[in-house]
Amino acid sequence: MFRNLFAFLNILFFPFYGTDRSAYSVCKVGKEDDGMAKSTDGKLKILYVKDILEQAQQNGRTISMREILCELHAHGMPAERKSVSDDLRLLKQYGLPIVCLQRGRATVYSLKKLP
Repeated sequence: MFRNLFAFLNILFFPFYGTDRSAYSVCKVGKEDDGMAKSTDGKLKILYVKDILEQAQQNGRTISMREILCELHAHGMPAERKSVSDDLRLLKQYGLPIVCLQRGRATVYSLKKLP
């Protein structure tokens, strides 16, 4: 009885449960199980994040978290905002010159151009 009630309430109050709940979402962002081990997934994901930042720098633009998530999803690496934030922190700790800029309410990321 309660299981059905909770399922009904989730559908009623969270119609986008399991996806990005923002109304302006460009792509579906959620967990998908493709059979890969989580440690392998995480190692590949951090490399994809590095490549995405480098590609944005080559194009001379900044990139938002939503764009990073969509790029990862396009590469078959669905991720969540928190894990990508952790990856960005680790890459910065490793020595990658990542710059975070506030644009209104959004935070955008870029790589600092070194002389």
